[in-house]
Amino acid sequence: MPFLVVGAVAGGYLAGAGLLGASIGVLGGAVLGATLGASVDARISQQKALKQQQASYQKQFQLQQTQANIQQVRATRVAIRQQRLAQAQMLNQAYQTGGAGSSGLSGGIASTISQTGGRIGELNQTVAMNTKIGEAGLQAARYGTDAATYGAIGDITETIFGSVGGYQKIGKLLA
Repeated sequence: MPFLVVGAVAGGYLAGAGLLGASIGVLGGAVLGATLGASVDARISQQKALKQQQASYQKQFQLQQTQANIQQVRATRVAIRQQRLAQAQMLNQAYQTGGAGSSGLSGGIASTISQTGGRIGELNQTVAMNTKIGEAGLQAARYGTDAATYGAIGDITETIFGSVGGYQKIGKLLA
């Protein structure tokens, strides 16, 4: 709202020096300035909303990361628990059948350890990829906010340029 008032006053002042007369110039300039001020105010409000949206994305990303980390810990615990159960079943079977010191038992236990390591590695890779994807989404949101900011600056500049007869004046200079 402050730019609306400033725009109306400045527009009235600038247009007051025009050829149409002081009263018409002031009125037209005030309307032009009010329009320009309203445009600036709207762009500022839009920027605030975009920054709030970006902060919301950041918070959402952090919550998703926390959730993913919790899920990874749970999945890792499940994999380790399954590996220990498999080892216990192998040991139990080996003791009941008299093969407690056999190479088959050693190989079976080593296999379960290797498989568990593979599962945990896969879980770590998935979390790392999801983190990268989330970070890329946040960066895209930042770029979108920046693009909107520069677009707003361009729109306001174009409004000002057009309101002071910029296109017509350039045409006269080039003619």
